[in-house]
Amino acid sequence: EYVQYIELENEVVPEKILGCFITNVEHPKALKYKVPEKAGYYVPVKGSFRIHVWCSYNDDHDTAVGSIPVVYHESIPVLKRSGRPIGPVAASAKLDEEPTVADVKLEGSKIRVEVLLRISAEVVGDTRLVIEIAE
Repeated sequence: EYVQYIELENEVVPEKILGCFITNVEHPKALKYKVPEKAGYYVPVKGSFRIHVWCSYNDDHDTAVGSIPVVYHESIPVLKRSGRPIGPVAASAKLDEEPTVADVKLEGSKIRVEVLLRISAEVVGDTRLVIEIAE
């Protein structure tokens, strides 16, 4: 969940939100994955998108568009794992869904936009496992 505030130029005070959308979605890229010494496996990811808001002002006689780029950095926990990687690992990340606008509202002269983003990550590598042999 990301909350961004957009201010319009030229001291425009918005009165109504007419629309909000997201463009220029750069899908997440997994950054270099390091195998931790202890618990706490995670994949660092980075991506971006742009938020656009259309609103009215001046007693609803004029409209304006505000826009803001958003760059996100997340650490996606690796919840399922078995063994400890013994060699190089490769990590990847993907958007499970396109970013969606959950809420848009006016807060004074600013516009508050809440965006939901679902990202998943995967780690692939060689693992050494201990296998017990029963006689």
